[in-house]
Amino acid sequence: MQPKQILLSILFILSTVIVSAQSLRLFSNEQYQNFNSVQMKSSLICYSGEDFSILISETPVCIAELDSQWDTQKAYFLIRTSSNYINSEWMEYCRDQSEILYHQGADVIIKMDPVRVANFKLPYQSTRIALQPRTWEISMPLFQILDFTVDTFPEIFNYVSEVDTNKIMDAIQHLQDYGTRYCLDTNAVHAQNWIKEKMEGLGLSVELQDFPLWSLDPSDNVIASYPGTVLPDEYVIVGAHYDSYASGNNAPGADDNASGTSGVLEIARILSQYDFEKTLIFCAFSAEEMGLVGSDAYVNRCKNQGMNILGYFNLDMIGYRAPGNGLFTDMIYPSTATPLANFYKGTTALYVEDFPTNTGFLSGGDSDHTSFNNYGYQGIFPFEDDHGYSPFIHSAADTIGKSVNSPELAVKFVQSSLAAAACLAIPVQNVGIANQNTKKLVKILSNPSGKNIRFTYTGPKAMYSVYSINGQLISSASLSGPGNYTINITYPGVYILQTRSDKSFTTDKIIVQ
Repeated sequence: MQPKQILLSILFILSTVIVSAQSLRLFSNEQYQNFNSVQMKSSLICYSGEDFSILISETPVCIAELDSQWDTQKAYFLIRTSSNYINSEWMEYCRDQSEILYHQGADVIIKMDPVRVANFKLPYQSTRIALQPRTWEISMPLFQILDFTVDTFPEIFNYVSEVDTNKIMDAIQHLQDYGTRYCLDTNAVHAQNWIKEKMEGLGLSVELQDFPLWSLDPSDNVIASYPGTVLPDEYVIVGAHYDSYASGNNAPGADDNASGTSGVLEIARILSQYDFEKTLIFCAFSAEEMGLVGSDAYVNRCKNQGMNILGYFNLDMIGYRAPGNGLFTDMIYPSTATPLANFYKGTTALYVEDFPTNTGFLSGGDSDHTSFNNYGYQGIFPFEDDHGYSPFIHSAADTIGKSVNSPELAVKFVQSSLAAAACLAIPVQNVGIANQNTKKLVKILSNPSGKNIRFTYTGPKAMYSVYSINGQLISSASLSGPGNYTINITYPGVYILQTRSDKSFTTDKIIVQ
């Protein structure tokens, strides 16, 4: 189906469920002709033209045009809850604090004085997304459809092993000790400058990107670049937000999001020691808690500059493990970022031991990956647990020990994003399939192979596991010791064979024809 047909079909469905409000109206089919090259995607927030238009996609969906002129001195927000409605008590509070432009079910669009934003209370399990005026060329495609190939680079196993728990935890402690990193507080500027100094200490080129927050002046984005040696105009980005938020003045923000920021610093520390074909960018965003404002400003500039961003890996809340949980990630992403999500699953299965990647659904909140997806790039958000994330965020209790209670989990997150970014950026002078073990404990007798995979194993008793390239477990069984073995695979494709014993761990990629 063509994009125009998709949008008109959605508009027809919406006409039965969306109630217009005084300041909002639905597009007619004639009005919609100008958008015939636009493709729908997850969490696409708004457009602007002569009159400002707002597009909110996926369930529940709203396509509307703002009649009044955009007031640049006011803050506009979409508030969306995980439930199907917003209670009347909060709506009364909202009317006292803001002007309600639209309310339907779980969605509210408000306009308010920016000075009230800091103390504005959100409903339980809600998303706050700042709406910004936009102008995009109609002929410009909004997103790329890219395909990614997981490859085996021996170096990446070494990079993963260099992740240092103590360095991650020390950085979290340092950021927590600011007391608050609320983006309009001077402590956020101190944190911004500390992150900049850490990046510069790695030899990276660092920029402080200033951006407006309505009529206010928040702390800056910290953008560190490491140029590629072969394809420097292709970009792989790893990022996190460093600002924190709580209803009071005490907002230590250990899990949300000193943990993710510290992870980005650790990835930058390791990868900046090596050369890659493509340019790596390490971002620490401000004003995420105000509605993804900092990352939106950055990606808007990237789009205007025509940057070819291959993928964005987001680290936000990586240190809390709910009681009884194992080590895993619930990954959040829109359907248009599925190729990048599958790539992450594949690289994690290949390079990181015992870290299952599940597809998750975020019932409340959002993160900076959405800004990348809004502008047509692919961004993914590996998350600590979509139904069991830290209950202490946005409070004075978001501290190490209580909220960041699993350094082991944080390390897994850092290793996984590091491996994915390194594999996508491609270590120089290394291509093709290789095995990271110098002793070659496993030898695939024919690769590519038929559906019966034959291999020789020379190690001690072990378990083997076969994963699809997307990280799905296909089969597993024991190996009694050295000998010849056969594994039956039903479908052609690319698979990862892992063997694990008390003394060894091997990974091989197998192509089944």
